[in-house]
Amino acid sequence: MNRKAGTCIAAALAAAATLAAVAHAARPMTVQEREARVAAIKANHQSFRQPRTMAEAAATERRLRGGAVSVRVPTELWNQLSVDRSAAGDVRVTETDHGVDAPHAQGASHD
Repeated sequence: MNRKAGTCIAAALAAAATLAAVAHAARPMTVQEREARVAAIKANHQSFRQPRTMAEAAATERRLRGGAVSVRVPTELWNQLSVDRSAAGDVRVTETDHGVDAPHAQGASHD
């Protein structure tokens, strides 16, 4: 077989594989497939545990191949946003950073 024919066959196989993948993706899920995927997502969410403190977060540290370090951020470091509306309709957004309140932004109502 010459090179041109081999290239054509490879292209035809690639096109057939692409069409098969598209046809499979376009097919709606059955009830059983949907229930299986939902169960897998629920199991994944139940096994995930967010660390609360820096000591707990240290146990989640992973070193990746490229030298990067991955760690789950503990909830004690999460910021909290709150929004208050005054009687005049002004909106005040406040960001709490580690227990210290600091006004983040202030603006008029967007009604």
